[in-house]
Parts: sequence; structure tokens; C-alpha cells
Amino acid sequence: MSLSLEKQLADGGSPDTLIELAFELAFFIHRDAATAVEVTAAALAKLPAAASAQGRRLHYHPTGRENGGLGRLRGRRNRISLGPSHLLQRLVYIESEPFERAGEAGSRLAQLDEEDMIVRFIKHLTRVTLRRNSFYVTIGVARLLHGYSTAAALDLHCLVSQEPDRLPTDDYCRSRKKLLMTELSERFGALLSVVRGAHGEHRFRCYEKAAPWAALVEECLRRFTPWGTACPLPACLETPAVDLPSLSFEAADPDREHAVEVSRIHALLHPPCFARLTAALGLAPPAQRLTVPLFCLCEGNEGGQPPPRNRFRPPPLGGRARRRILDGLTAQAASRRRRPGRFLSLRVDGYERAVLDLARKRRVSFQVGAGADLVEVCRQDGLTLAVWVLGGPGSAVDREASIVIEGGQRIAFTASPVAGEAGDLADLAIEVDYRETRPMRAAALAATRLVARLAAAGRAVARRTLRGSSDARRRTSHRCGLRYLWASGTVMVMTALAILALWRIGPPSSTSSTERPWENARGDALRTLRFAPAAAALAEVERIHVAPLGSSPFARALRQALITRLDAGGRFTVCEARQEADALLTGSATGGGAAPRIDLSLINADGETLWTAAGGGAGEPPLATPEEIAGTLVEALVVASTIR
Repeated sequence: MSLSLEKQLADGGSPDTLIELAFELAFFIHRDAATAVEVTAAALAKLPAAASAQGRRLHYHPTGRENGGLGRLRGRRNRISLGPSHLLQRLVYIESEPFERAGEAGSRLAQLDEEDMIVRFIKHLTRVTLRRNSFYVTIGVARLLHGYSTAAALDLHCLVSQEPDRLPTDDYCRSRKKLLMTELSERFGALLSVVRGAHGEHRFRCYEKAAPWAALVEECLRRFTPWGTACPLPACLETPAVDLPSLSFEAADPDREHAVEVSRIHALLHPPCFARLTAALGLAPPAQRLTVPLFCLCEGNEGGQPPPRNRFRPPPLGGRARRRILDGLTAQAASRRRRPGRFLSLRVDGYERAVLDLARKRRVSFQVGAGADLVEVCRQDGLTLAVWVLGGPGSAVDREASIVIEGGQRIAFTASPVAGEAGDLADLAIEVDYRETRPMRAAALAATRLVARLAAAGRAVARRTLRGSSDARRRTSHRCGLRYLWASGTVMVMTALAILALWRIGPPSSTSSTERPWENARGDALRTLRFAPAAAALAEVERIHVAPLGSSPFARALRQALITRLDAGGRFTVCEARQEADALLTGSATGGGAAPRIDLSLINADGETLWTAAGGGAGEPPLATPEEIAGTLVEALVVASTIR
């Protein structure tokens, strides 16, 4: 095991204990040992980078809301910082979702039952509330998992926070419940249905009798309670007027409130603690107010007794499986010591959002939604270099984190809140910055970027010269010829300098190709793509609009990947408005399963087809992922645009 991982695990408990806890939690969620091992390995692989990033986050001070002209209340913490063990627990939730969604797709849904879906519902509810603060946990547990009123939920929050002057309004409480319901509906889609309950409020359709599921819900909440936290409530809590020092926070530095927030979350999630809170407030016991969502699954399993399962008794994690996990972590740490290659993939919750071309620039920016959990920086072979675990939109100040990975590269993250139409914080603007910390590598990389900028400027001059060459020849053919020779010579010199700079940096790592990062095990499938000869007018195209390629997930993913690759390549500019573009990239992308097919054409404003590409379909090797297909298409388009 790598030293950094060993230290991270030791900070939150013994390595064997945390690995066992992660495996047991993953098995409880998935009820499959092989899947649990994969989830455990993926969560452990991201733990060192995630913990380092959160530990180096700059301090921030929550800004409180206005108090009716009486000044500003002390701000509520919008996100909390977790220790290594709690981060590992949250990473298990995050890494579990792709396996869950795969199991809920198509015919596989018939293999799931209500017990599986209830566990996933409570897990996701815990995940989306835990990434914010204890107030959201109160809303999730009291209003969505139990049928307590808004007033009761606010009383619970007042008791847990021990600060009645920070009590939110009823409208704010209802808006947070609506937000959580929206995120849960987006996660489960048509499997959940919303109905209008008493007083016109919206709720998920639930079982009329939730008693058969009470034991399962209680076990879920026990397992999803933050690991290693002690009960912060006294054994006898008979009145809400009792002071609870373990839940109170009086220090001036709000970053010292993290441990208190974790204790508050424990009190709300841990069933015995939550029962004490409701009893102290004179509320009905949680078992009587339980609301279990009714999922739209196969007929015949609605309202029945939960089937017996073995998720409560996971098999022992054998020495071979444990060694395979640890060996994989060691191999990944060693691989990160090598240079990452030219292209880095920026992924949010597993989906590529941007590509950073290190030969052209050092940073990239993009926006993520309020529900984003994880930002990853990956090599083109899929190896994760750095991870940032996000919270909610947060306070109205920037947040930062930085990581120095094993190869000596510093990767810095910055998140800036973006206000929505209603003035609330809707999105986060993420900026990722990459730097070499070793002087020689930093100098060589800076020289490569300078050469790339000069070469791009030379190509632009050459294109402008060619575009106006007919008029120029009529005026001064000698002058036009000199300009063209100068531009061509500039490109040749800059190309030679770029080769020299890349030679000084050294060859790319064996697992990542610098010039063609998308060549991998699916190279045979990518070579089935066919390209027609390009028209001469393609050299004049600078701005491209990418039209929708279809309504399927494969088509949407391919269009987004094409936009990302075109932006990162530097040769073309992607226009959102079709009227501003020199050419339109249109066509269709069908399938996405066993035999996807693509047919693309680049058409200029005069209706002339400048370039076409086609591939896939029945009888041919399956195409690769949308990102790999987009990489090959954009490279071919760039090459075609340079051929005179």
C-alpha cells in the first residue's frame, strides 16, 4: 500500500478496519460481493486525493442572513469538512451509483425488489443531505422519511443546533424540501411518483402501512450514520430546554464547527438518538410517522412483506480479494508518478465535462450543477490523478483546494458560486489549474505552450492570406506571395521548435499517448470510421456550430464530446448560434448499444458539403465511447482542414 493511503487510513482508523467497513457498507447497498469489492476499490483509490484536497481547502466564513433590519445573523455552515473515514463512507455512496443505475436499466430492473429500492432511496437521501449540513439532514429525515410537520422539523433543528436565533423560516424549510424532492426525482425518475397530500403539499407516493419496513429503515439509518461517532445526547433527554454542550458551538472560527456538525448529523440519523429528540419535543415516535416511498416496479410486489435477503450478513472479505484491492492501489500510485501525457479529462460525477490540452493552456473552467458531488482529473487512459469532493453551492465566497500528486504536479481547484435567476446560488463555476513543480519540466511545458500559440497565430495568418488571395493577386501578387511564404515558414519553424520542446519534456507514458490519446483497445473499432475527401473551402472554416445528432443518450453524449474536443483543439471555435458559424456540423448518431452508427457532414453557408464521416452499424465492430469517437473525428477534421 502507498504511504499516502496508509497515512490517510491511519488517520481515520486502522486500514483493515476501514477496508472491512467499506466492503460491508457496499455489500449492504448492492447485495453482491463482486460489486462490493469493485465499489470498495474505487472508493479507496480516490480517498488520498479527496482527503488531501479537502484538507487544504481555504478557510471561509459563512455569511448569515438578514434579521429584519436588526443586523446579520451569524452564518450557518453550508458544507462540512469530513475526516478520512467519513470521506470514505461518502465515496462508497458516490461510487455505488453507477452500479445502481446499471442495475435499474432495461430488463435488469425486474431483478430488483422493493427492499433494494428502499435501501437505495435512503442511501441517496443521506448522500444529498450529508454534502450540505445538518439542517438538510433534518429536512430529509423528518419531512421526507418521516411525516413530521414543518413546525416539528424546525423544532428538531432548533434543538439540534442549540441556536434558536438561527431558525429558518417556514418558507425556506418548504423550499429545501422541494429541492431535495427534485434531486430524488431526478435520481429515480419514473420509479417514484409524486402525489398531493394534506394541505396541498407534494409528497412521494408511500405505503399505507409502513410497519413491515420499519426494521429495514432503522438498519439503513444505523449503517449510514457517520462511522466512529459517539452518541452526543444524554441518556435521559426529557425536555428540549436542556443544554446540549456536545451540539453547541460558541467559538469564533466557523471551521471549528465541523466536529459539532458531524455530531448533529449523528443525532439525526442514528435511530436511538432521533427517537430521544422526538420524545423530548413531545412528538409521535418515529415508527408511527414513518413514510416509506412506494416504487413503481413489477406488479405483485407492492405492499407485501419484504423478501428475506442476505444483505445483513456479508461474506468475509478474503485475503485474495483484500490483496487485489491493495495491489491495485499501489499500482495506481506508481502510475501517477509518470507524466500524465498531453490531454487531461475533467469529469463530474463520472461524465466528461472538459478536456485540458496541456500543450496549449494550464487551466480550464466549466460550470456544474448544485447536485454535483465529485470533480475528477483523469488521464486519457482513465487513471484518476486528483479528486475534489464537492458540497452544496456553499456560501457567497470562493473555495479552493490544491493537491500535489505523486509525479510532482500541482492540481488546484477553485469553486465560485453562480447566482440563479431567483438570486439563490444555483451552480458552481469550477476552475482547474495544472502546474509542474519541477523547474525543468515547468520550463519545457511553458516553452511548448508558447510554441503552440505562435504556431496557431501563423496558421491564422496563412488562412487569412489564402482567403483573400484572389483579390490580392489582382492588386499585388508579389506582396501576397511574400505573406504566404512568411506564414508558411513561420508554421514550419514553430513546428520544429515544438518538436524540440516535446523532446526535452520526454516521451509520454506507456499508458497514455500524447498525439493520439484515444487509441486504446478499441482502436480496431475506431478505424472503421470512414472519411470522404475534404473540399478546398474547408481551410477557410474557423467557426463551427454542432447541431443535435439525435435524442438518444448516445447522440447527446457524442454531441457534447464533439463540442468539448473542438474547443480543446484550438483549430476551430464552437459557436452556440448557428448564424455566427462558418459551417454546420450535422448528421445523426443512432444506437449506442451493440451496433451504434454515425453519419456526419460539415456544410458551409453556401450549402456545400466540406467534409463527411461515417461508421458503425450492423456487421462492423462496435464503436468506442463517445469521447473516443469525438477525439478521432476532430483529429481527422483538423488534419483535413490543413490539406491544401
